[in-house]
This record gives sequence, C-alpha cells and structure tokens, in this order.
Amino acid sequence: MLLLNTCRDHHIKINKPENVQVFSRNISSIESEKKKSHDLLFDAIETEVRDCESFVVTQRETIDEIKSNIQKLDDYYEVINFISTMTNNLQGARPAQAGGNDSENPGHDHHMSSTLQFIAGTVKQDEMERMKKMLFRITRGKALTHFKPYVQDGVEKVAYLVVFSAAGGNKERVQKICDSFMGQRFEIPDMNSLDEVILEINGKIKKSRALYDTSVG
Repeated sequence: MLLLNTCRDHHIKINKPENVQVFSRNISSIESEKKKSHDLLFDAIETEVRDCESFVVTQRETIDEIKSNIQKLDDYYEVINFISTMTNNLQGARPAQAGGNDSENPGHDHHMSSTLQFIAGTVKQDEMERMKKMLFRITRGKALTHFKPYVQDGVEKVAYLVVFSAAGGNKERVQKICDSFMGQRFEIPDMNSLDEVILEINGKIKKSRALYDTSVG
C-alpha cells in the first residue's frame, strides 16, 4: 500500500495486466527470472516489496529532512536580512556583545549601551500581536519589537527583532517568552558580518534546494 501511495504522490503511472492470461505469463516470467518455485514465488515477491517499502520510507525521511533544513535556512535568511535592513533604522544601536559603547554610539546613555540586547527569530503571523504585548508587559515597556512579514510554503510568518535593555534580568525573561511561541530563535552573528552571513546562507539554500530537486526528481 505504501508503494502505491508513493507512486500516486509522485504521479508515477501503474500499469495493470491487460487480463488474466497476461498476468499468468508475467508470473511465469518472474518465476523463471528468480528461479523460484510457484509456491515460494509470492514469498520472494513479498520480501522484495518489504525491502522496497523500507527503501521508500528511508528516502521519504531523507527528503523530509532536506525540506526541513531548507525551511530553517529560509527562516534564518529572513531574520538576518531583516536585521541588516533594520540597522539603518536603529540610529547606530548595537547589542552589547557586538561592542556597543559610548565611543561607537556617541550620545547614548552608557548604562543603556552596556546592557542593550537583540533577540531575533520567526513566529507565525497570527502570533505577532500577542508576542508584542507579552514582551512589552514583561519588560515594563523597555522592549521594542519589530516585525517583517513573509510567506513560506503558503504559511504566513514574521521575522522579529526585539531590542531591549537586559538590566534586571530582562534577557532571560525575553528569551523565555520568545521560546514559548512556535517558531525559530536564532543567534545573532557579529553585526559587522551580516552581508557575508547573508551570502553564505544563500549559498547553502541553493545547494539544499538542488539536492532536494534531485531527490524528488
């Protein structure tokens, strides 16, 4: 049944014997080819079918894994591309670990600069407003959450970027809220390497899609 369903899924035509006589000739031909007696033939066919089904299951799992990897890479691309776009709108703000300090951001409060954090990822679009409200409430208004909508395989999603002060344990609370939603949260690379990271992700996506096309072709 698995093989029949797989053939239908991939639009592989299954030709039935024209009549009983043709079926009998096919059986005789297989008996001769496999050098099996009539009584043992169907056992041999059943064993071969099981082996084929096992192979198909393994192939399906591999294809599903490749597809899942492509989706994660697509999500990561959307997030990093969004962060890169947003840097022009954040007036030079950088997360603390990327070296955001007074010399690089003149005029910024030193305490704020030293605790500024970015957290980014993806969620489904219908979760966007609830996430925004929860983050605003848990940080007492000290989190700015930015969103960029996109569609992946017919599913409406958003890339998000949360900019907040980590003072008072906010980082752990913000991460916990972000992780409570169905989606992906990604580590943010060095802000000076975003263009290189985008190119690298694009290369990986192209290779993964080529492998996927070869696997299902």
